[in-house]
Amino acid sequence: MAQVFLSHSSKQKGFVEIIANRLGKFNIVYDAWTFESGNKTLEEIYGSLDASGIIVYFISNESLDSPWVEKEINKAEEYITTGKLKKFLPLLIDNSIKHTDRRIPQWIKDEYNVRYISKPTKCYDLIKQALRLVSWELYPKKRQADQLFIGRTTQVKQFEERIYEYNKPTPTSIIVSGIYSIGRRKFIKHALVNSNKVRSHYMPPSIALESRNSIEDLIIKVFGLGYSQLDTTSVINLSRKTISEKINLAAKLISEISVNNDTLFIIDNLAILSKDGNIVDWYKPLINLLINLNTLVICVISQSRARGKALISNDHIFSIDIPELEPYERKALFKSLLELESINISADD
Repeated sequence: MAQVFLSHSSKQKGFVEIIANRLGKFNIVYDAWTFESGNKTLEEIYGSLDASGIIVYFISNESLDSPWVEKEINKAEEYITTGKLKKFLPLLIDNSIKHTDRRIPQWIKDEYNVRYISKPTKCYDLIKQALRLVSWELYPKKRQADQLFIGRTTQVKQFEERIYEYNKPTPTSIIVSGIYSIGRRKFIKHALVNSNKVRSHYMPPSIALESRNSIEDLIIKVFGLGYSQLDTTSVINLSRKTISEKINLAAKLISEISVNNDTLFIIDNLAILSKDGNIVDWYKPLINLLINLNTLVICVISQSRARGKALISNDHIFSIDIPELEPYERKALFKSLLELESINISADD
């Protein structure tokens, strides 16, 4: 795994430390852990930059005024120019700073889409996507394995026919059903990449809902993803809100994810789709509030299969069932995995 250099001012240490903890101590260069107290020198910084595949620049008022950070970013530009750096990721974490701020280097303004990100969890997701790209570059076999997809021809066709069916609105939600570990997430990811909805390295924001969870849990978990500009007070005392207020709040939070060009993945264990295939009462009203976005907003990964009556007269929810691979598909998958690992076995074996 490529090391990540976290360039930030000391005032943002609390924000950045949340990300550092999630990335792991051995995967990052972070001054609180990497540089011994009192020994942070320019040589140490440059040495750490040399060993890093990704530089993340946390843009704030303080970091823009920091001589140390300025030196780090100047060195990053040099490494980008010479091809020494695999990835540079500028993240604006201070809403008082605009993209036009004169202190932001012009090359960053020209080359990168710098947008305000309020939560460390969203920053972490973006860094993980960057890490995947770098990992693929360093280890081509990993990219081949991650992108390997065999079979599901009928289901891919069903997906594409529905997505491109112009006499119907674009589905707002897709429910992908199938038994555990059958490849539901891999299928929908492949289908989205295949239809040019997302890039191959895309890692969608995801939450998991259990059977005991309700719309309140959905709200709290979606808010926790870090996309929302709403204040924390918006998601407290949810039990005092009416169901209509909760649905509206959930729609607001999910809309903010969609506006960011992301699609929410919900790993559903009988919270949205019951064992008998019925959709929970609050889900369809929620989808109805999101249809004006005119895009795919939510992918539900479920172990239950939606009943026909649950979807009737609703063109905004599309359901597809993922069966086991056919015998010939299993053989093709096994053969591809053997080739990836350069393993030769006889036809009989």
